[in-house]
Amino acid sequence: MRQIFLDQQGTGQAISLSGFPTLPTVALEVIGLVQRENVGITAIADVISHDPALTSRILKTVNSGYYGPCREVGTISSAVAILGLDTVKSLALGFSLAEHLPGLTHESLDLLAFWKRSIYSAMSARSLARRLQLAHSEEAFLSALLLDLGMVAMAQSFGAVYPSLVEEAGHDHAKLIELERAHCHYDHVQLGVSLADQWNLPPVLVEPIRYHTQPDDGSDKWLPQVRCVALGSDAATVFLDQFSKRSLGAYRARLKQWFGLSEPQADALLAETYKETMQAAWLFNMPSGGIESPEEMLARARDAMLKISLDQQQKASQLKQQNLRLAKQLFTDPVTGAGNRRLFDEYFQEQLERAGRGMGYPSLLFMDLDNFKGLNDGHGHQAGDRVLAAVSDAIKSVLPASALVARYGGDEFAVVLLNHDLPDAMRVAQRVRQRVGSTPIECGLGLVVHTSVSVGVASWVTHRFASKGDFIHAADQALYASKAMGRNRVCGFTRQDTVTQEQDPVV
Repeated sequence: MRQIFLDQQGTGQAISLSGFPTLPTVALEVIGLVQRENVGITAIADVISHDPALTSRILKTVNSGYYGPCREVGTISSAVAILGLDTVKSLALGFSLAEHLPGLTHESLDLLAFWKRSIYSAMSARSLARRLQLAHSEEAFLSALLLDLGMVAMAQSFGAVYPSLVEEAGHDHAKLIELERAHCHYDHVQLGVSLADQWNLPPVLVEPIRYHTQPDDGSDKWLPQVRCVALGSDAATVFLDQFSKRSLGAYRARLKQWFGLSEPQADALLAETYKETMQAAWLFNMPSGGIESPEEMLARARDAMLKISLDQQQKASQLKQQNLRLAKQLFTDPVTGAGNRRLFDEYFQEQLERAGRGMGYPSLLFMDLDNFKGLNDGHGHQAGDRVLAAVSDAIKSVLPASALVARYGGDEFAVVLLNHDLPDAMRVAQRVRQRVGSTPIECGLGLVVHTSVSVGVASWVTHRFASKGDFIHAADQALYASKAMGRNRVCGFTRQDTVTQEQDPVV
């Protein structure tokens, strides 16, 4: 009974694979020969000729038109000369696997799905390696073709248990590896590497198998090769996962990160992989039906992603509107519709900081409704709220667009004017006083009232205040002077404890 011992990455366990033979001798000899320098066509042809079945399939291939010969080829030496050593090497291994896999797999393992994945991985890895002009494009093909051979060995070793793990993982091979380690204590990648080592395959083939799940853990020497094979596996997932957004996005992202290829270039590689796979499907006895073309799948994927994008935009728009409503609630006084105290504090502080940097100068208007307490007590709070809302509207109607009006507290309003000196700010305050005084306010049940405001004004131009508190105190002093002088008037702060009065409205 033959046993395979896992390498240092595994558990050191011995796995019995009595039914798992080595690769055919001819395939291994061909792979070994082409690794040598200056190997001749005759030597390769002699080895292949020892396997009549392999000879027949290679001659059938070279005469099929797939490689475009100009005349019928009847000898294996001519076939090798036309196809090239690397191509013959790929065909030898591919045909050998195609010939022997059906007899190796456990009856419950989906051989067709396994084989499709292997061929898509191999074709994609080779297309990318050729695109990048790597020296070992055929080796990338072979590594990707052998990439998941450990799955066959796992199925043979664990019987009916293993296919259930494959089914649970779906097309996510990272998840499959986690399940294998949890249930079997090792994974198919480790087992595949051990098989390749037993077959004495060269490092150019083994290293991409060993490190394709973690390309950066391997040697820099093989890094481009390992990444090509890893992306070949990603491409196979894209095809078998029917171009899901997740698998397609992961493939495109890796191509961009590792090799700087754009999204259109990634999609072109997928199209090339599909074309070559379908052309070569018959060579490896793989049914070609049942999978859409990349154009069809990409169109469907783009439609799905467009719908997702539109849904996300709609949700983003709804979220934006919701945030705007919340922001408005956060900074708006619910009774008057003017800004609230929080908005005033933040905005006024910001304008003072800008003024300190020479970026404009603010003026501040403080205004108080005259005799509001008597109106509120005499007619009720609902009537008082209607008066406050109407006064807020009247104030806003005569202010410049750049001004901010806020309810400072109770029946007191604050207005921040930008780039107004004291005389200009007092003229604006007079317009506000006039509009409020001339506006009849309906309070319901036939009640119509008139009110007036007293206003205090302070300006940065007149006095560069040391702090926001000093600025507010100055406007408040001017307001106090206005009320002390009889209400319904405007007073401006000029210097400490001194105000100037403007009583007549300025239009």
